[in-house]
Amino acid sequence: FGTETPKDYLTAVVRARTTANVVYAFKAHYDQLQFLLLTDLIKQFRQFKVIRMTRNDLIAEAVSFSRAIQTDGWTSSHPQSGSAPAYNVEHLNWCMDHLLKQKRGWGQFFDTHALDYLTIDYNDLVMNPSGVANRVIQALGYPTAPKQESKHPEMTRQADTLNDEWIARYRIDPNRIDLKS
Repeated sequence: FGTETPKDYLTAVVRARTTANVVYAFKAHYDQLQFLLLTDLIKQFRQFKVIRMTRNDLIAEAVSFSRAIQTDGWTSSHPQSGSAPAYNVEHLNWCMDHLLKQKRGWGQFFDTHALDYLTIDYNDLVMNPSGVANRVIQALGYPTAPKQESKHPEMTRQADTLNDEWIARYRIDPNRIDLKS
């Protein structure tokens, strides 16, 4: 964008990526947030409304995370490496630990910076995309009565019976992380 400072860059990105109805959005994992903190751009985010997506089934999330790492398949439309994923309790423990640290980090981040946010649960989105969309629309300050029927992009669920098998296996694995500690 030909900018010289992180603040000018953020301003240019927001200007370029804002929709006609004045919506700008991006997805960030906790690790990616460090850039905002290091550059002090976090102050600019007080002007935004934040939507936080969580997933309450941490084991299912860890299994998905482990499979994505092993296959390089991060979305249903992303080509995978072709290598078959393998159940590995140590890797799942690492994934669980990493996800727990991210969840704690986000909690601390929101507490420290006193940002207002709307929390959406992943399973709610999967089960009721229209209801969740209406909650987001309302949180953004737009009227929730739709002018027309919304069409949601077709989502292809990545989880399959292998996920179910790994989840069941991990729940009884004596070497799994003890979530109570």
